[in-house]
Amino acid sequence: MQAYMFPGQGSQHLGMGKELFALYPQQVQSANKILGYDVIEACLTDSENKINQTRYTQPLLYLVCCLSYLHKQTQPDSLIGHSLGLYPALFAAGVVNFEQGLEIVNQRAKLMAQVKNGAMLAVIGDKVTNIDDLLVTNGIIDVDLANDNSPSQRVLSGNADRLKQVAHLLNDYGLRTIPLAVSGAFHSRYMNDATNSFFTFLLSYSFSPAQLPIISSTHGGIILNSHLLEELVYQLTQPVRWRQTIMSVLQQNPSIQFTEVGPGAILTRLNQQILESTREIA
Repeated sequence: MQAYMFPGQGSQHLGMGKELFALYPQQVQSANKILGYDVIEACLTDSENKINQTRYTQPLLYLVCCLSYLHKQTQPDSLIGHSLGLYPALFAAGVVNFEQGLEIVNQRAKLMAQVKNGAMLAVIGDKVTNIDDLLVTNGIIDVDLANDNSPSQRVLSGNADRLKQVAHLLNDYGLRTIPLAVSGAFHSRYMNDATNSFFTFLLSYSFSPAQLPIISSTHGGIILNSHLLEELVYQLTQPVRWRQTIMSVLQQNPSIQFTEVGPGAILTRLNQQILESTREIA
């Protein structure tokens, strides 16, 4: 059994896609037309500092992930995406064509970039499993868990100034904190306005049945075509439960092999942490 994993925002880096662009000129040309800027320049030179701005990061990542999948020239048994990674998974499964997926991701990025004054904070350490109790005990009820990535990593979302206060608290508790290079409080209650606008936008699209199973990193089950619209919309406010999802997949298919498709190896490293944790428990 083989599962392809597509990464999300945070895996972008200067130079991504360098080996792919010349191989897929049609997709590059379509991306330039849809997005209105030179995607190769943005990924390889980035003279206008686009690559780390949410408005541009998401469509550029979608592009590179889709080209990476095409370059594989093989089909896995299942697909899974971390947040934005759901969209190249939809492309790989035939739910959307390349252009449809890019249009949707471009609108998603625009809406998410409009949500201001938010931030995200990665929290790392052995004590991270106690983070919910720690926040509640200290009266912090305006910060949401955005990602449960691994046994030793969580990500919080909330107001930027509030997260600075939370970081000091968590540091005193012995946890390491890293502010993420994002412009909003993604996967939290603060994205509610964006979900309403995104839902209206998506109503104009028709989706094809998935040709491969797509595993949701929100609830860990297979995404049904009848619930796809709900998944796309509420993914913006719901946490990414990567740890639980990977553990669920492993319980059902212990011999499954995960392959990361796209720039970087963030998901591969998270999976290694999850696997090591399960071995320790066993």
